Amino acid sequence: MITWLIFLVFGIPLFKVIGEMYSDKKATGEKLDQIQNRLKLIEKQNMSKYISFKKDELPDDWCVLDTSQASAMTSELTHEICNEHILYGKNFHVIARMDGRDDFLFAGKELELYVVHLTWRKEPNPQWPMTTSFEDKSDFLENWRKIYD
Repeated sequence: MITWLIFLVFGIPLFKVIGEMYSDKKATGEKLDQIQNRLKLIEKQNMSKYISFKKDELPDDWCVLDTSQASAMTSELTHEICNEHILYGKNFHVIARMDGRDDFLFAGKELELYVVHLTWRKEPNPQWPMTTSFEDKSDFLENWRKIYD
């Protein structure tokens, strides 16, 4: 009888607390999974914001870079620009290179494009490396030749 009395006094509330703790832990785990899945989706959406070109979409003078070349040229641009450069602090990646030149096509996250003439050295002047901005893919395709006129 005393055992039942102890169980009724202490056992039921204890089971209730343990059950709530387990339920909260399970709910927290589910919430954490939801948050992680949401972050993955946001990251995927952010990456898809970058403009991409298929090989046949680029003008004849331009060629798409492979992943290792793109990574190397993105790192090079990051190295070359000073704090006052138009691209400083922006997220971008390289898409293509103009044949026979040190001109590269970079894409930003806001669907903008930049043709950048790399100099292969750290630049203290924000005008270098020389950069021409384009609002979007169609702007680039229509106007890129004006850089060289």
